[in-house]
Amino acid sequence: MEYATLNNGIKMPMAGIGTFLLTPDEAETSVLSALQCGYRLIDTANAYVNEKAVGRAMRKSGIPRDEIFLETKLWPSFYEQEDAVEKTLQRLGTDYIDLLLIHQPAGNYVAGYRLMEKAYKEGKVRAIGLSNFTPEQVQEILDIIHSGLPQAELAEKLSDYHENDLADALTALTPEERQKLYTVLGVDTVAEIFSYLDDAEPYLKELDPERAARVISHMDSDDAVDALDDLEEDDKAEIVHQLDKDAADDVKLLLSYHEDEIGSCMTTNYICIRRDMTIRQAMSELVKQAGENDNISTLYVVDENEHFYGAIDLKDLIVEDQRLNRPHRGLRRALAPCPERQREAAGHHHLGGCGRAGGRRDGR
Repeated sequence: MEYATLNNGIKMPMAGIGTFLLTPDEAETSVLSALQCGYRLIDTANAYVNEKAVGRAMRKSGIPRDEIFLETKLWPSFYEQEDAVEKTLQRLGTDYIDLLLIHQPAGNYVAGYRLMEKAYKEGKVRAIGLSNFTPEQVQEILDIIHSGLPQAELAEKLSDYHENDLADALTALTPEERQKLYTVLGVDTVAEIFSYLDDAEPYLKELDPERAARVISHMDSDDAVDALDDLEEDDKAEIVHQLDKDAADDVKLLLSYHEDEIGSCMTTNYICIRRDMTIRQAMSELVKQAGENDNISTLYVVDENEHFYGAIDLKDLIVEDQRLNRPHRGLRRALAPCPERQREAAGHHHLGGCGRAGGRRDGR
């Protein structure tokens, strides 16, 4: 077996098995077989929804834990959860992880990295790292912002970049630099950037209520609720008060839902999500609910009245998330109604307990 030596001296096997797109049953069978055949590296992730199965296979193999190199990845919706690493360990059924990675350059990955550093110091993780990052991703944007170009030229150059990349760059700017950038880009672009922030609260607080309301009013309703949801009630009310009536009514309606009023629709192999969720929000809801159930294969989708709309296979959702590289794209664009399933559901149109739309309903 060939090994690579990581920066801290940890040796990592160069041959292993990945579990992307494997159902829990497939992951358990495949990992067990791979271990029995001599493989010693296993790769999984929060978003693969098969960590419990990987842990079962490791225990069933009878191979000592210190002979297995276990690698997993934190999903963006977990980056700001203090117990994210501990919950990952619990799902895997192990005391430590050999290599823990930040899965995507999205959301507050700096907070996620700090969680991993803490876990590393506590001995819960032997090595940490990044997945799907390039060194140039954020740095080139920062170089342009700091270049001192005239506003019109700066706006033109930044228009070449996706709003998701600009959202990542915000975290590296000072509040004063951000204020100047918002003026350069204009409210439409700023609203789109804010829709890609996993935690918009600190950035909204930098704006006066009137300016914050202008940004919120240019966002889709579900994105606006995501941005407002973590604000203190007084701050939230002040911004909503500044919105025009239609926008305020939409936001108030979505804010009025509470998970504890709706309950849970968890069964052994499916969860229920709303059609107005983005792909990232659906993935977050999936990971959240799958914390108690690792046998999910189907996501049922309902409309705003909680009437059956269609269904998504778990594998298709994961592929869509990876393929688009735009996890804030809505499910409604990725999912067509399914007439056959609608006919099957006739007479049972209401699926209770489908939760409320929004990427941070999991308490990140």
